[in-house]
This record gives sequence, C-alpha cells and structure tokens, in this order.
Amino acid sequence: MKKIWSKLPAWLQAILLNLILLFPVIIAVQLIVQANLQSSSEWGWGLILTVLILAGYWYLVKRFNKFDQAEDIKLELTFSMSKASNWLMILGLMCITPSVIQLTTFLFDVSSTVQTAYFEAFRAYGPGKAIPLMLAMALTAGVVEEITYRGFMQNTLNRKYQWWLSILLIAVIFTIMHLLPLPLVLPYMIISVMFSLVAEKTKSTGVVIFAHVLVDFVLFTLIYYEATSLTQVHSSVIMGNLVLLIVGILVLFYYLNSSKRTLLSLRTS
Repeated sequence: MKKIWSKLPAWLQAILLNLILLFPVIIAVQLIVQANLQSSSEWGWGLILTVLILAGYWYLVKRFNKFDQAEDIKLELTFSMSKASNWLMILGLMCITPSVIQLTTFLFDVSSTVQTAYFEAFRAYGPGKAIPLMLAMALTAGVVEEITYRGFMQNTLNRKYQWWLSILLIAVIFTIMHLLPLPLVLPYMIISVMFSLVAEKTKSTGVVIFAHVLVDFVLFTLIYYEATSLTQVHSSVIMGNLVLLIVGILVLFYYLNSSKRTLLSLRTS
C-alpha cells in the first residue's frame, strides 16, 4: 500500500487526503448536530460528542503523522500566546475573511450560500441549543480543515512542488469543497491562500486553527442573531468592511514579511 501511495502524484495524494481526513469527520458531526436539533432537548449536547470525536481525530492524525522534517508545518492545536506577532496574524485573518466575503456578495449581489442558509435555519431553535451546536461546527471546521489543508496536504505538496504552487492547489481544492456560488470562488481562494501563508510562516497549524474557529463561530453567531445578512448591505457596512480589509492586509503582510526569510525563500523546491 505504501508503494502504491508513493507512486501517486502529489496533487492526487492531496485530493485523496481531503477525502480521507475531512469528509468522514465533517459528516459525522453534521449528523450529530442534526440529531440534536431534531431532539426534544433544549440543550446542545452535540457539542460534547463533537469534542470527543475531535479528540479521537487528533489522536489518530498525531499517531500517523510523518511530517517531522525541519521545513514541515507542525501539527499543533496551540500556539505561543506571548508572541504579539501570532495575535496580529490572527487579527489579520479575522479582518480579511469576513470583509472579502461581504464585499464580494455586495458587488455581485449574492443573496445566499449553502453555508448561510444552513445557519439561518438555526434561528428556529433557542440559544441554549443553537449556540453550542454552532460552536461544535466551528471547532470541527477549524480543527479538521486546517489539519487537512494546512497540515497534511500542504506538507505533502510542499515536498514535491514550489510553495506557491502548493498553496494555489490547496486554494482550488478548498474552494471546490465549499460548493460556492461562482462570484465567491476567488474570495475563498484568497482566504485559503492567506491561511496557507500564515501556516507557512509560523510552521505550525496552531495559529490558523485558532483563527479559523474564531472567525467561523463569530460569523455563525452573527447570522443566528441576524446581525449580518447577504441581502442587507448598507453603505456604512461597506465602508466598515473596506476598513477591515485594508487593516487585515496591512497587518498580515507586515508580519508575513517581517521574517528574516522572504516569502520567495520559504520554499524553493
């Protein structure tokens, strides 16, 4: 089996890793969330089951993780909280992600996506059930997607291709997986590239996992409380998102380029 795997092209290995490492956990958690929503309970007990599944997932990926070379991105759930640069990169990702999506939906008049429609349905349930389940979904997306894309897939592709090509391939796969309207394809690719650059800079999945969980949970909560909508965008919201986007880009690229190595020297093979 190992011989067959080693003979596969890296891009095909990346696609297979996406299918193996991502979808089983995502589907399992979605089934738990759906069962919890349909139950008579007013509490989000699905969060507890989700945490147990993620703990098991983390045990398995750490056990079978073979990325131990110095240039590999390390599989980590945590990061150094004492480093200001880590927090500023998280701030940059948190500014860029929602602003680029909101601005694109306004420019191309995107009224809804699969993701927004899914979480709008949570409004039929009380916060005691909905909020923990949305946290379960955010944790799952943050941990599983970042371990898969920025961990296994990025390391696999980096060993065969130049870093920029690896990041671009991951962005394409990441975007296809989200089943997006055509106008949101480029914004989601940009978001994926930003997360991949941060993972490449920090050589860890810790920062990107935390940022992904935080961004998703905040967005899910705003959708639940109708604080944000793709169909209701005012001039003040547009200006606010422009400011967020500019701040995010300035902060993120300042720290991405503050390393002794430039982005062009991150990966040359």
